[in-house]
Amino acid sequence: MEERRKFPRLKYPCKLKFSSAEDREGYVVHTENISGGGLRVILQKKLAVNSPVEIELMIGKKNIKAEGRIAWVLDIKSPGAEEANLFDTGVEFTQIPAEDKEFLSKLVEEFLKKV
Repeated sequence: MEERRKFPRLKYPCKLKFSSAEDREGYVVHTENISGGGLRVILQKKLAVNSPVEIELMIGKKNIKAEGRIAWVLDIKSPGAEEANLFDTGVEFTQIPAEDKEFLSKLVEEFLKKV
């Protein structure tokens, strides 16, 4: 299978505040993985593909603010549950400061070199 991703991903759990037009208050979650082009999170609420989101990402002492869009959503059904109650969600950055995008790309690159 051909790799379609433009950016390598790093399993790097970091805290982020995630909000959408539907939920302006937002919620704090942890990333499943991250790259210079986006991130993956597990959410308790299903968001529509292509819906815009605002992201505030905290990596160490660095605070990154970006805008994104929901790229894909996969339902996760816990054992014994009748319906999906968690949502594996991919987010593509649509607006992120160039220096922050470069910071994330370098972070991923450095960690992958060590593996």
